[in-house]
Amino acid sequence: MNRLIDGYCRRLEALIALMLAIMVVLVFGNVVLRYGFNSGITMSEEVSRWLFVWLTVINDHQYNPQAVIVSKKLWDTLSNDEKKIFADAAAEAAKYELQVSREQATVALENLKKNGMQVTEFNAAEMAKFRDKMKPVIEKHSAIVGNDTVAALQAELAKQRK
Repeated sequence: MNRLIDGYCRRLEALIALMLAIMVVLVFGNVVLRYGFNSGITMSEEVSRWLFVWLTVINDHQYNPQAVIVSKKLWDTLSNDEKKIFADAAAEAAKYELQVSREQATVALENLKKNGMQVTEFNAAEMAKFRDKMKPVIEKHSAIVGNDTVAALQAELAKQRK
């Protein structure tokens, strides 16, 4: 069983790496073409969006809120009340985006099932085994990412699992 899980993890990791690489090439290439040559890759945004959806379906845990970006020049002109309005609106938008993202992931998964895809979902015992097998990987990369960051991420994941 461990060999099966190890093989699954390696294949999943390779697939995710390939999907991310394609997204990076498409988005970066599109930016270079748009700003350097005033043209672009027509399908770049759509393919990247679909790859991101598939990453979410494959991982069943990824959430990527979009940043609210305001120039420092504008930010410095705002009053504290206006800054609070920005912060509150961003927090509300993040909650809404998470809700919509989860709804869309559920619809996408149901569509895949309806169209004949066999989807294997881990039960609690299998997830516990999977998380146990991931511990050495997490420990290995904690030194690079930072133990505090990993601890904060794991605490947030624990909250989300409740």
